[in-house]
Amino acid sequence: MFVFDKKVLTSCTALRADYAIPPYFREDFFSYRIEEDRPHYHWLLVGPDDSGSPFHTDPHGTSAWNAVLSGWRFTPLHAVPLGVKEKWIHSDY
Repeated sequence: MFVFDKKVLTSCTALRADYAIPPYFREDFFSYRIEEDRPHYHWLLVGPDDSGSPFHTDPHGTSAWNAVLSGWRFTPLHAVPLGVKEKWIHSDY
C-alpha cells in the first residue's frame, strides 16, 4: 500500500514547517496564479519498503523534490532506471 495525500501539508502547517524548499526549486511559476487556480503542489507520500511510483514525468509541467525520512535511496547518476527509454533522458541535464 502506498498512501498519497495531497492535502495534509496544506491542513497541517506544523508538519509543513518541518520542510524547506531546496534552493534549486525556489523558482515557482505557479505562484503567479491565484491559489484557487493552482494545481496541488504539496504531497505526503507514505509507503513500506520497496513501494513508490515508477519513473514518470510529473503532471501539469511541475517538478518535484523528495525527502527520504527513513531508510535510504541510491540511484547512480550514470544508471538508466529500469523501464526508462534513453530517448526520454535529455543529455543537457
